[in-house]
Amino acid sequence: MIFQTNRNNRTFFSGVGLRVALGLWVLGSCVGWYAQTAAAETATSFRAEVVRGVVSRGEMAVVRWTLETDTRYYSGLQFPSHRALRRKKTEQQDRQDAIYRAGKDPSTRYTWIFTVSYLALRDGAHTLRAATVRVKGKRYTTPPLRIEVKAAIDRAPSGPQLDLPAQIEPSGDFFLLPVISPQRAYVGQQITVSFYFFRRGTCSVAYAQLPRFEGFWVEEIFRARALATWKHRHLGDKEYAYTLVSRYALFALRDGELSLDSLALRINPQMNGDPSSEEIRRSPEQTVSILPHPSEEKPPQLQSQDVGRFHLSLALPSTPYRVGQSIPLQIRLQGIGNLKQINLPSLSLSSQLRQISARTEVSLSPQAAQIQGEIVRSLWLRAEKSGDYTIPALIWWAFDPWKKVYVRYATTPQSLSIQPALRAQVSALIKPSSAAFGKKPEHPLFSQRHPLWVLLFFCVVVVGVVLIAQWRRFQRERFVRAALEAQRQQQHDHYLHAKNLLVEWATTRKLPADPQGLSRIEATFHELLQALLLRPTRALTRDELQASLLRDPLGQTLHQDLQPLLQQCDLARFAPWPCPDAASHILHHLSSLVPRLPEEAPSPRPR
Repeated sequence: MIFQTNRNNRTFFSGVGLRVALGLWVLGSCVGWYAQTAAAETATSFRAEVVRGVVSRGEMAVVRWTLETDTRYYSGLQFPSHRALRRKKTEQQDRQDAIYRAGKDPSTRYTWIFTVSYLALRDGAHTLRAATVRVKGKRYTTPPLRIEVKAAIDRAPSGPQLDLPAQIEPSGDFFLLPVISPQRAYVGQQITVSFYFFRRGTCSVAYAQLPRFEGFWVEEIFRARALATWKHRHLGDKEYAYTLVSRYALFALRDGELSLDSLALRINPQMNGDPSSEEIRRSPEQTVSILPHPSEEKPPQLQSQDVGRFHLSLALPSTPYRVGQSIPLQIRLQGIGNLKQINLPSLSLSSQLRQISARTEVSLSPQAAQIQGEIVRSLWLRAEKSGDYTIPALIWWAFDPWKKVYVRYATTPQSLSIQPALRAQVSALIKPSSAAFGKKPEHPLFSQRHPLWVLLFFCVVVVGVVLIAQWRRFQRERFVRAALEAQRQQQHDHYLHAKNLLVEWATTRKLPADPQGLSRIEATFHELLQALLLRPTRALTRDELQASLLRDPLGQTLHQDLQPLLQQCDLARFAPWPCPDAASHILHHLSSLVPRLPEEAPSPRPR
C-alpha cells in the first residue's frame, strides 16, 4: 500500500509507497518536460522569402528576410547586391514575443523583418547571393534567391486621343462637347469619353444627369467637383472658355453599333439661384462601332473581356516547407485592360497539395487616361505528404487589339520541396540517435505517437492527482489535530480554574461576601459546565441546560448538584442581601459536587 492508516486514524505516507509514487511522478514529469522542451525550443533562424520575384524592367522586386532569436543583439547583417538589381529601399520591423512555459521563467523571442526593394534594370533571370548575419558569434546565411525580370509591358501604340478636335461647331453661348477615342474598337477594348464644357460669360454649373452607358463596363477616370480651371479658345470670331467636366473609360460588352448617353448640366447664366432662370444643356448623342474578336485562331477559353497587353507571373518563396505548414503562392497579372472583369484560370495542383485559402486583389492606376493596374491572387496551400512537387505553368490567353493577334501568357513551372513534419525529439532524450552510428532505425516504441506514451502520460496524471489529494488530506488532518489540541488545552485551563475556586469555597465554607459574589459564583459554574459539556452554556435556558446534562454521561452524574446550585444562584440574586439561607444551600451542594468532579476536563471530540 502507498498510504496507510495508523491506530489514531492518521494518514501518513509509507516509506516504500512514497518512494514508488514519487519516483513514477518525477520520471513522468521529466520525460514530459524534456519532450515539451525539445518540441518548443527552436534555435536562431534566419530565412529569406521572395515577395515579388517576377517583375518587368523598371519595376520593384521585393525580398523579405526574417531573423528570429532569443537575444536582442546581432551584428554583421549584409544584404546581397546585384548589378542588374539596384537596392532602393529597406524597411525594418521588429517585435518581441513573451513565451511562458511550465516550470520555467518567461523568456522573450525577438523577431526582425527586413523588407528590401530592388529596382529591376536588365531583363533575364538573376540570382541574389546569400544574406549573412552573426548572432552570439555564430554566422547564419540564407539560400540564394532567384529574381526574374521580363521586358517592359508594351504600351498601346497610341493612347486615347485627349486633345480637342481642330474644328468645333459652337451651339450657343453654353454647350457640351464629347470627345471619343477611338471611334471603332473591339469588344473589351478601352474607349475613352471626355466631356468638355464651353461658355461665353459667367454662369453657375451643376450636374443634372450623369450618363449610364448601357452595354459598357464603366470606369470613371475624372469628374470635376468645382469648375475652377479654364482655358480659352477662339471658335470663329468668338472667344470661349472651356474646361474638362468628366472622363470615362468604357469597355464594350457586346459588338455592334452602340450609342453613348449624353451628359446633362444645369446652367444658370444669371447666377441668382432662381430656378426659373436655369437651363439644361445636354451633350449630343454619339455612336461607336464595336467589332467582334477575330474568329481565326481564337482560343476556346478566351473570355470577351480578356483584351489588352499584360504580363503574367507566379511567385513561390524558395524557403523549404514542412508537412502541415501554410505555403504562400502569388499569381500576378499586370497590364492594360479591363482588369476588374478578367478571371484568371485555376491552377492544376497535385492531390497532395490542398488549397486552404485564396484572396484576389485588383488595383487600378489610370495613367494618361488609360486604365492599367494589376491583379494579385494570393493562394495558401498545405501539403498532406512530404516529397517534391511541381507547380505547373498557368496558361492564359488574351487578345491584343493593337496587333490584332491572340497572345499566350504562361508562367514558368515552380518546384516545391516538402519535408516531413517536426516531432518532439523524445527518442533522442532517451538514447542517442541510432542514425549517427550507422545502425538501424530505432524501435517504434520510442516514437511520440506510440500508445505506451499515452499510457505513461495517463499514469503520470493519475499518480500526480492521487499524491496531491493525499497531501491535502494529510495537511487538513494535521491542522485539525492542532486545533483540537489548542481547544483541549484552553478547556483544561478553564476547568482547573473553575474547579480550584469551587474546591476553595467548599473547603473554607466561605463564599464571596458582596452582592456581586453570586454573579462570580454563577460565572464559575458556567465555566465548569462549558469545560464539561464542550459547548457554551451561558445562553442556554434551564430546560436546555438540563437536557444537555442528561445527554452527557458525566453530566448525568453531576446533574443532581449542578442544577440546584444554578437555581439557588437565581433565587439569591433577587433576594435581599445578605441572604444566609442561600449561602448555606450553595455550600451544601458544593460539598456534594466537588468530590465527584473529574481530575481533568474531557478531551474535545473531532468534528
